[in-house]
Amino acid sequence: MICRAGAITLSELQAQGRASILIPSPNVAENHQYHNAMALVNRGAAAILEEKDLSGEALCQKVEELFNNPDTIPTFAANAKKMAILDANERIYHIIKEIVK
Repeated sequence: MICRAGAITLSELQAQGRASILIPSPNVAENHQYHNAMALVNRGAAAILEEKDLSGEALCQKVEELFNNPDTIPTFAANAKKMAILDANERIYHIIKEIVK
């Protein structure tokens, strides 16, 4: 996937176990998409291309880097999947239950 790095987008990538090249929007409060992206990058689950560095050539080069290293895409995908939180509803429910006690 080649996409932005909003929280919902990243949670969907993680839930589906997808490799990605993230292009965080710099036009958000406190540059949070960059920090979101770096959470995946630092865990070997994605690559990043900042918008300030974005061009057709830079994007093609990033894609070629991934295709020239065939182990990278499955590694990114597996690491993204490991980061997924698939039981958020249950976690929230248990917290509420504890508060109500």
